[in-house]
Amino acid sequence: MTTHQIQGSARRSAENNNHPEYDRLTGLLNREGFAALLQNRRPTPDKLSVVHLDFEHFGLINQKFGRETGDYILRNTALRLQRLLGDQHHYCRPAGDEFLILINASKKEDLLASAYAIQVALERPFQIGTQQISLSANIGIARCPFDSDNLELLPDLAECALRLAKSRQEPVAFFSRDFHTEMTRTLDVEQALKSAIQKNELEVFLQPKYCFKTRDIAGFEALLRWQDTLLGSVTPQEFVTIAEHSMLGQQLDFYVLRAVSELIRERKDLGLHTPPIAINITTGHFSDPELTGNIFAILDAAGVEPSDIVLEITEGVLMESDGQVAPNLRILRESGFAIAIDDFGTGYSALSYLKFIPATELKVDRSFVGDIESEQGKALISIIVNLAKTYNLAVTAEGIETEAQHALLQSLGCDYGQGYFLSKPLPAQCALHLVPNSYHSSQLG
Repeated sequence: MTTHQIQGSARRSAENNNHPEYDRLTGLLNREGFAALLQNRRPTPDKLSVVHLDFEHFGLINQKFGRETGDYILRNTALRLQRLLGDQHHYCRPAGDEFLILINASKKEDLLASAYAIQVALERPFQIGTQQISLSANIGIARCPFDSDNLELLPDLAECALRLAKSRQEPVAFFSRDFHTEMTRTLDVEQALKSAIQKNELEVFLQPKYCFKTRDIAGFEALLRWQDTLLGSVTPQEFVTIAEHSMLGQQLDFYVLRAVSELIRERKDLGLHTPPIAINITTGHFSDPELTGNIFAILDAAGVEPSDIVLEITEGVLMESDGQVAPNLRILRESGFAIAIDDFGTGYSALSYLKFIPATELKVDRSFVGDIESEQGKALISIIVNLAKTYNLAVTAEGIETEAQHALLQSLGCDYGQGYFLSKPLPAQCALHLVPNSYHSSQLG
C-alpha cells in the first residue's frame, strides 16, 4: 500500500466516523454496515472469504492500562490491516476487539498466507509512551462458495471457525462443518437443559450400592436421566459436560439435591429409613463461597439431615488452587456429610492430599475394575485398597459387570460395590422399594 493510499484510507476513516454504518472509533464498517455490504453485493464470479479475528486476553489491556490505551490499539489495528491488505478488501469492527475482513480470495493457500501476514503485523508491539504492548491474534476463516454460497452467512461461519481455532489452541482455523454441527448441538442442548431444569423435567434415578459382607443395600448414587421432547434421550455424559462448562452446573447440583432431599423426607414421613444417597457436585462448584449455605438451606427446607447425604467429589476438585475448596469441604464434613472421592485414580495427581482432605470414602474408577482380571489391574486395586485403609477410608468399586470382578474385589477387601452386575440405575421409587422396611443405618458398619 503506497503512502498516498494510506493517507486516503486514513482520510476516509475520519470521514466515516459519523456515518451510521461505520464504527466511530476506527472508521471501519460496523456490524450493520458489513451486513448491508454483504446483502447488497452483486453475484460475482470472484470467490470471496470472510476473516474473523480477535486478540487473546484483550480485556486485560483495558483493565491494566485503561480504555484509552485499548482504543489506541484498536485504531492502530485497523490501520495495520488496511496497510497490509490494501483497499481492494472491506473491513469491519463489529464489536470489542473483533475485526471482520471481506477478502477477494478463497484458495486456502492464499488465505493462509494472508492470515499469517496479519498475525505478524499485529504481533508487532504497540508503542504506548515508553512501554511496548505485544498481543496475539486468533483467526477464523469461512469461504464462499465452499462453506456457503450465501455471503450473509459467512460472518457467522467465520466466527465458528474462530472458536475452533481457540479450542484447538491454533492461530488459524478454517470453517469445519463437523465443528459447526457440534457447536449447534451444544447450544441446542444447553438451551433445552435450562428449560428442563425450570420445568422439573429431569428424572432422578438411583443406583444401589451393596455391602460386600452383608450383601445388603448400603446406599445409593443419584443419577439424572433426561428425555427431551425435541432432542430425544440425551445422555448424562453429554448434558452434564455441557452444564459444567456453563452456569448450569450449579443448577444441576441443586436440582439433584432438592429431589433427593424430597425423596428422603417422603420416606421419613412414612416412618421408613433410607440408606445415604450420594450426589455428585460439579468440579467448579466447590470454589463457590456460598456453596455450603445453599446446601444447608435446601436440607433445612426438606427437614433432612447431612448424614442422609454423601457428597461425591472428583480428584480435580482436590487439585483446585482456589482457597475456598478446603474450607467448604471442612465445613461440610464437620456438619455431618460423608465425603466420597469419585473416580479415584484417574486424576494423575499426588496422593498427599489424602492427608488433608476430610474424605470418608474412595470410589475406585470403573476403568480399574474392568481390568481387575489382569495381574497388573489386580495389583493396582490392591494398592488402592491398602492406601484407603491407611487413611481409614471405605472403598467402593464402581462399574462391576461380572461375577468374576465381584469375587476378586471382595477378596481384595473392597467394602462396597455398584455396577450392572448388582443392579442398573433404576427410577428412584423403584430403587427405594428394594430397601427392606426394617433397614437401619447400622447396616453400613
